[in-house]
Amino acid sequence: MKKTEFYVGTQLIQDKFIICGINPDLSLASALPEIFRQFLGELNKESLSEIKILIAHQITDLKGQTIRDLNLDSGDYLFFYRPSLALVKLQLIPPKRFKDVHPGWVIEKPVVLIGREDEIAPDIDLTPLLRDPLRVSRKLAWLKEDKNKWTISLHEDGRTPVYVDQVHLEPGKSIDINDESIISFGSSIQEPDLKLMVRLSSN
Repeated sequence: MKKTEFYVGTQLIQDKFIICGINPDLSLASALPEIFRQFLGELNKESLSEIKILIAHQITDLKGQTIRDLNLDSGDYLFFYRPSLALVKLQLIPPKRFKDVHPGWVIEKPVVLIGREDEIAPDIDLTPLLRDPLRVSRKLAWLKEDKNKWTISLHEDGRTPVYVDQVHLEPGKSIDINDESIISFGSSIQEPDLKLMVRLSSN
């Protein structure tokens, strides 16, 4: 019987993923360079032909499956990956008037991006809650958890003012987020475009 030969990743990859939403009708020639630029920077002297692009899907049920069921072709890659989860779960709760529009977000990953919908969507897409989405940067701010503590910092492309408990978030700085903190987005702290309340809970 002919064997299926594939590569195995022996070193666990790091959990630094960001959810990416993109128009499925875009050509690969235009979509892949844009994804690369948004998350990894400009190609500079490199070209996509010099970079390995791997597409993976998660295997959730090992019972009764064979190698053939995985549809592995010779030369494919198989990676083993242990995802990391935040030790403290963070929930972002919109004002009550949005209860029929959006339920809010429950965040269990240690790093997520806040912004608005574009060809590539952030983890936390504020678009459904904004009267004028263009008033919020596509890539606005990072939420990060480290050693049971959450912080927020502006993305380098973030231009929209962000406040945490009425403290202005400055570029290059981070602010601690506590249970029941209020994160406000918009140029006016008195009348922001959107407010989200924070709830923290241990996993």
